[in-house]
Amino acid sequence: MIRIHVLTEESSQSSIAFNEPLRMHHRLLREGGADVRLVQGPPSPALYDADVLFINDNVFGSRWPGLSGPVETLLEQGLAGSARLVWFDTSDSSGTPEFEVLPYVNLYCKSVVLVERTGYLEEHYGGRIYTDYYHRREGVEDAGEERARLHRVLPRQQDLSRIRLSWNAALGDYGARGHLYRRLQRWLPGFNAYASRFFPPGEGRTVGVSCRLGLHHERATLLCHRNGVRSILERDFGISTGPVPRSDYLNELRAARVGVSPFGYGEICFRDFEIILAGAALLKPDLSHLETWPALYVPGETYAAHRWDFTDLSRVLDDLLTRGRWRDLAEAAQRTYRHYLLDEDGHAEFCERVVAIAREALWSADERRVVTRCA
Repeated sequence: MIRIHVLTEESSQSSIAFNEPLRMHHRLLREGGADVRLVQGPPSPALYDADVLFINDNVFGSRWPGLSGPVETLLEQGLAGSARLVWFDTSDSSGTPEFEVLPYVNLYCKSVVLVERTGYLEEHYGGRIYTDYYHRREGVEDAGEERARLHRVLPRQQDLSRIRLSWNAALGDYGARGHLYRRLQRWLPGFNAYASRFFPPGEGRTVGVSCRLGLHHERATLLCHRNGVRSILERDFGISTGPVPRSDYLNELRAARVGVSPFGYGEICFRDFEIILAGAALLKPDLSHLETWPALYVPGETYAAHRWDFTDLSRVLDDLLTRGRWRDLAEAAQRTYRHYLLDEDGHAEFCERVVAIAREALWSADERRVVTRCA
């Protein structure tokens, strides 16, 4: 039995989604050979009394502080102990990595990674491939980028082999009673249900397209992307993209045939999962550059992709609506999502992923005991 301690927190939605399947599938994980214990609060000596220590990066706040005192202290103490260290970057972006920790950990697990890991050896404006694209294409500049760039750390070629794919926020609970279900899971270990509800993509949908955009991002490169989506939807389809109360937004999605989900601080976001649950077809910018799990993003099968320059956005959306393809995509996306949320086989796949990460951390232990600091 591999003893795994998970240093985590629950003040952020990404942490809740990270913790949810670990807590829900505790019994299955034990049956698979992993005794997983979630630990919150200040680190204590007992934290390191494990075979493997998983570290949720959100423990150190929503904005990455770099190798600040608390981060380095935790990693140094971990290295001094017997536990193998696995860092979990839970951001919803393939970029903005926290590679400063690489010299200290056995594995660096990320919920969204570049298909071509060598891309991490290159500097990207804004820390993301897509913000770099809009900077180069449109000449858009982000305030504070020069300062931020000085603090970004690139990995070494030999470090790329330790970058692994973990799981994304799709395994969180986006049901109206999700908070109640989480409380029950803490006190009733056998309770392992999701509050998330699937709405069938059937007839009677009275809204063609739903896209409610937040336009208050501090990054001009992100606003450039979102304004590009907004202008085409308003010009070619007469769609209002302004904010509405959340209850109205969810009702609109449940009546929509297509839900448009642009890039934000990450390529994927909670909106994607809300669209799929609501029974609408998901339309997003092309995601072929990234890898994530669960694999909800199969172009032409579970979501419709458009180019980053928007040249085909109107055509793709019109094709979804006029040819009725939206329903095929919505149904396929729900089948895939149901598999991971509700099916025993999907639960088993998650547990196998967790155990495989822990075992690889143990197998690589001898190599990582001698830590080579980055130059």
